Amino acid sequence: MRISVDVAAGAVTLVDLNVFNSFDLAAEPAESSEADIAAALGSVGSPAGDDHLWISVAEIQRLAGDAATSEWESNFEMMLAYASTQDWTNDDQSMIKAHIHRG
Repeated sequence: MRISVDVAAGAVTLVDLNVFNSFDLAAEPAESSEADIAAALGSVGSPAGDDHLWISVAEIQRLAGDAATSEWESNFEMMLAYASTQDWTNDDQSMIKAHIHRG
């Protein structure tokens, strides 16, 4: 699963919706700073440092739209459970950490 961010346009989309064994964020343009990406994300995420961002679980579910079937939700919950064992979520699992890929 990937959050795609077009910093210049302020567009945020969720792609690879049914890939539950990875999670990251792709940002364009490649020279975008972590602060610029966070600003483009708005309520979707916030800086986590070291080229990572915290992404709102509720916003991921919102971005999934009609694809968020009960099966999708079940798989997403399993992804979050695994992420929590790796310290990739906050304490209440309302945010998941995403590595930033640029370009």
